[in-house]
Amino acid sequence: KSGWHPEKVDHHIKHLSKNKNKIVFISSFLIILILIVLFFYITRSISVKSEISKLILEADLLCRENDYDKSIKLFNEYLLHNKPSSEIYTYLGLCFARRNQNTDAVLYLNKAIDLDPNNSHLYYKLAQLQCKIRDFNAAKINFNKAMELDPKNLFFSQKKECILNKTI
Repeated sequence: KSGWHPEKVDHHIKHLSKNKNKIVFISSFLIILILIVLFFYITRSISVKSEISKLILEADLLCRENDYDKSIKLFNEYLLHNKPSSEIYTYLGLCFARRNQNTDAVLYLNKAIDLDPNNSHLYYKLAQLQCKIRDFNAAKINFNKAMELDPKNLFFSQKKECILNKTI
C-alpha cells in the first residue's frame, strides 16, 4: 500500500488550493486592517501636532502680552488632557522665567530636557536662565552640553564667552 497514489496527490493539491485562497483572503484582510489603523494613527498624530501648535501660538501671545496666568493656565489644561510635550514644558518654563519665577522656570525647562534630551536649544535656554539667576556653574555645564550636541551652531559659539565670563 505504500508508493505512488495519484488520487491522493490530486486530493492534496485541491486541498492546498482551497487553503491558499483562504490564506490570500486573510492576508489581504489583515493588510487592509493594518492600513486603516495606521491611517487613524497618523491622522490623530497630525491632529495632536496641530492642536499643540495652535495652543502654543495662543499661549505664547498671551505670555508676550504679559498675561502669564492665562498662558500658564492654557498650557496646564493641555497637559491635563494630553501626553506631556517638551514644547509645552519649554514654553511653560519661558513663561515662568518672564514672570521671574525662576525656580519654576528651571523645573519646567528640566522637564522639557527629560523628554527631549538631544535638543541643544533646551540646554542653551536653561543655561541662559541659570546665568540670569547667577548659577554660573550649572549654566556652564548646560551650555557645554548644548555645544556638545550642536558644535557647529554659530549662535552658541558667539555666546560662549558671555556665559564663561558671566556676562550673559
